[in-house]
Amino acid sequence: MVRLSMGYPSLEDEIEILKRKSQENPLDTIRSVCKPQDIIELQKQVDQVYVDDKIYDYIVRIIHKTRDHELIQQGASPRTSISLLKMVKAIAYMDHRNYVIPDDIKKVIYDVLSHRLILTYDAKVKGVVIQDVIKSILKEVKEPKIKI
Repeated sequence: MVRLSMGYPSLEDEIEILKRKSQENPLDTIRSVCKPQDIIELQKQVDQVYVDDKIYDYIVRIIHKTRDHELIQQGASPRTSISLLKMVKAIAYMDHRNYVIPDDIKKVIYDVLSHRLILTYDAKVKGVVIQDVIKSILKEVKEPKIKI
């Protein structure tokens, strides 16, 4: 659904990881913090987050823009729209809201899109990065005004 980059551990942290891993398997010490039913219940609550038609339109316009952008060889699929919608509903829920706002999209758009778009050869040669293309798309697609 998303691509997150955590970077690499420091030299000292990586040594610690090696030491711990050589003594025991960290997976053997993991304990559950909730029951499967708790997760299912949270998913149901997130599904109930309201999405205005203007937000649906905004998401689809962003995704469509990836398909005809001059620097993108391969744009995002409808599956990306679905992933983005799920993410923004979860963001709204975690922010203690039962409705989505355009800022929710801006919070996750880079993580949802960055691994799904393929830049053109010319864009790569010019040193264009996907985050800049996404930023330009957000500037081009008019943000909806939502009345809450």
